[in-house]
Parts: sequence; C-alpha cells; structure tokens
Amino acid sequence: MKKIWFIFLFIFSLSYADQTAKDWLESKIKTSSGIQAKFIQKTYQSDSKLPEIFSGTLTASKPFNIRVDYSQPFQQILFTTQEKTILYTPSENQAIVSKKDIDNFMEDIVAIFLQTKPLKSVFDVVQDTESKLTLKPKNNPDIRLIDIYIQNNTIQSITAIDRDNNRVELEFKTFKFLTQKPQVELNIPPNTKIINY
Repeated sequence: MKKIWFIFLFIFSLSYADQTAKDWLESKIKTSSGIQAKFIQKTYQSDSKLPEIFSGTLTASKPFNIRVDYSQPFQQILFTTQEKTILYTPSENQAIVSKKDIDNFMEDIVAIFLQTKPLKSVFDVVQDTESKLTLKPKNNPDIRLIDIYIQNNTIQSITAIDRDNNRVELEFKTFKFLTQKPQVELNIPPNTKIINY
C-alpha cells in the first residue's frame, strides 16, 4: 500500500510540475466567480525613475464589476461595470462618471481575471513558464505587455507596460480567487457632486 501511495504522489508531483502559469491561471479563472486582493501599486511614468505609490484593496466579480479602494496616499474609489466607470473621491465630495473608460491600468489588469474566453483568444502568449506568464493583448493597443508572476499557488505580482512605456507594478499582500460571487457595488452619498465625463 505504501508503494502505491508513493507512486501516486510521484505522478501527481510530476503532473503539477508540468503545469504552466497559463494552465494554472486558466483553471483558477474558470472555477472562480471573482477575486479579492490587497495590493501596493507603483506607477512609473516613462520620463521618471521615481514611482507614484498607492495602496488599497480590490474586489471584482464576473461578468465585469470591479471596485478598487485606494487608501494611500489618499482615499479614492474606482468602480467599473460594463456600462460605466466612476471615480469617487470622498474628501472632495465628488464623483466623475464616464460611459467610456477613464484611462487606467488597473481595469485592464483586473479584466484578465474576469475572462470567460480562453486566454489565447484575447492575448498572445509571449512567455509561459511555471512561475511567469507574459501576455500581449490582441485588441487593446494601449497595453504592450502584461507580466504575471505566480508563486506558492497564488499571484505574487503583475507588471503592465503601455505603448508610451509607462509602467505599473502591482505587488499583492494577498490575492484570492473566490468561488462565491462577491458583492461589488458603490453607493455614493446623495449630496455628492457628480461630474459626467
């Protein structure tokens, strides 16, 4: 019996070792209803070596509801659905509402985890190893490359570079794929100034 158990574990470990980052990620996306994460975001403009640093949390659910709560250096909420994007700043008592995208990396990055199609139908796979997946979007000329780093069965970090060589690095303190669909909504206080963009 011990011999059979050893053979099973050996075969299992070999099959897991052969799994690439794309295979792992696609299996997680397929079985999840959303994601939840705590992150540090470093944004590098192409003409600057010093990043802007933000931190916060994000929650996203399928088909396409995203909420990013920035807590540092100031409080701001980015809320996106398939129809609109809202950028709410409590300290200014103001919300910018747009039917088109407010240009930001975060939405493009989080959208990867809400895919219903195979990754290869939306991205060209540039590199695919056990711990790193490099993707080039097929239908988004604003983003040149996205690197996803995987370690210990979770997303460790993501780097995205746009066509102007601006770069965003996301380092995750926690990253969870959720099987139960999270509530992703934004209730703006009634006295908030709304700016339609």
